[in-house]
Amino acid sequence: MARILRDSPHRSNFLRYSADEQARDEVTVENGVLSAGAAVEAVAGGIHVPYLKEFIVFLIAAVAVMPLFHWFRASTVLGYLFIGALIGPHGIALIKDTPGVSQIGELGVVFLLFTIGLELSWQRLRSMRRLVLGLGGAQVLVCGGVLAGLFMVAGLTGPASTILG
Repeated sequence: MARILRDSPHRSNFLRYSADEQARDEVTVENGVLSAGAAVEAVAGGIHVPYLKEFIVFLIAAVAVMPLFHWFRASTVLGYLFIGALIGPHGIALIKDTPGVSQIGELGVVFLLFTIGLELSWQRLRSMRRLVLGLGGAQVLVCGGVLAGLFMVAGLTGPASTILG
């Protein structure tokens, strides 16, 4: 079934499987040790799963680093952000394919927001309502006013500046 999807003319960018990727994912055994590509192929049963290697690298990094964040009593959300920055293309570059992995990253942001929502209690939110609503509302009004002023200086009309601000 995966072969049909790969060869379909209507496939999405997510399912493309280039010759370079096929060469990278070849099963190799050197000195009796399976390569990472071979291990992933063995787990996936020979079916190409896009970005499975990157996902496994992130999971291994998370399992390795998260106990350290628990020991320091830091938030797990900070741990995941740290791991992403560490193994990403601007860190030690274990994950290099940023355009392809960005789709997985968007899903990660959804899970991150869900996790933040789980950590935020109703009592804490209620006790912070004046701070959140007061300063949050003031920030929106001040930033909107500043942007509207900048747009008016740039030559836009008052209503257009207000809408864009």
